[in-house]
Amino acid sequence: PRAAAGDRQTDRQTVTTMVASFLGGWYPLGFATEDPEASEDGALVAELEKLQRGRKYVEMEALVVTRVPRRTLAAVLGPFSQKNGMLPATAMACGFAAREALGELGFDSRHVLYANSLCPDEVNRKSPWWDLLLGGGDAENASRMTFNLGGLAGLPAVGTTGFAACASHVSDRRDGTACVFVVCGSHVGVSRTGQVGAVVRERQSTRSTACCGAACAAMAWAEGVRAKVDDVSVSRGAGSLFARDADDPQMDACKRVVLRCLAPHGPVAPGDQAALAEAVYGAAFSKVCDLVPKGGLNAEVPVVVLGGLQINTDRGLPDFFAPRDFVVFPRGSNVPNAKMAFFEKILNRVTSNAVPLKVNNGHSARGAARSSTKASN
Repeated sequence: PRAAAGDRQTDRQTVTTMVASFLGGWYPLGFATEDPEASEDGALVAELEKLQRGRKYVEMEALVVTRVPRRTLAAVLGPFSQKNGMLPATAMACGFAAREALGELGFDSRHVLYANSLCPDEVNRKSPWWDLLLGGGDAENASRMTFNLGGLAGLPAVGTTGFAACASHVSDRRDGTACVFVVCGSHVGVSRTGQVGAVVRERQSTRSTACCGAACAAMAWAEGVRAKVDDVSVSRGAGSLFARDADDPQMDACKRVVLRCLAPHGPVAPGDQAALAEAVYGAAFSKVCDLVPKGGLNAEVPVVVLGGLQINTDRGLPDFFAPRDFVVFPRGSNVPNAKMAFFEKILNRVTSNAVPLKVNNGHSARGAARSSTKASN
């Protein structure tokens, strides 16, 4: 595939920074180039680099995932697995799969404009696990190579003007090899102990904080509203409940989404962080798909959208991504082509999703998810 040739240029820093995050600290850029054996963890870095050079992504995924604590992995796999058996994968693996998919669709990585509608929370951008999905090959470049379309909770915040601005940045190639790749979605934390909705962040030693904080705050607000007004008022907008705050428009958007999704007539039960993330994702993806043609993002080149849930973990553990949608907007079309089955096939080929993962104690991750989901939540 054309994309693959460019992506093979991803150097050792890609794996080094990913592994550095996994091991709980940041290696200096170029650490592995100088002497990967200088650290007791150098063998892991060297092994992952070797596997990446051989494009052995299944082995890379297994090597990383088998070091994740069982409670954490169960909390990732249990609530966020699909009924068809599709499991979340590391963000690294989803990045590799996305680039493989773009290549198989005929796009050249040198002419792909990366964009995202993700929450601006630093856990979604600074971690090197997300570099490949955000257009970078290492932590240095990731933030410079993606057009940011999203606001709090991952809901698109730049409107048609922002999507039009992004469209003006596309490659001038018109031979079918250029596109815009948009990754969008909500995010949710999973702590080392298996708590869904919280993480221990960088620079914080033990204190777990809400993740996604904006979605959690919107849920707390919505629960209070539900206790005071009837369902008819909520469905109609409840008048002053949706009074716009000129200083907080993104939070207003979160509140509107969450209030309409809250039980009894919505899918989200109070306190259910996994269901909250799914509901916010659905709203974010729907809005992105609405704005792509409205903002003319696909006026000159096709637009590929990968949607899902970012699953953030505690420092020292890999982040995960739970894919939900993969669609392609042909040039000038208002209607996307659904290609999720195509992406799932590639992700299964690139990762160990096609086989039972193993957890520290040797039990199947699928079994761990079944037996520990209730306890994790």
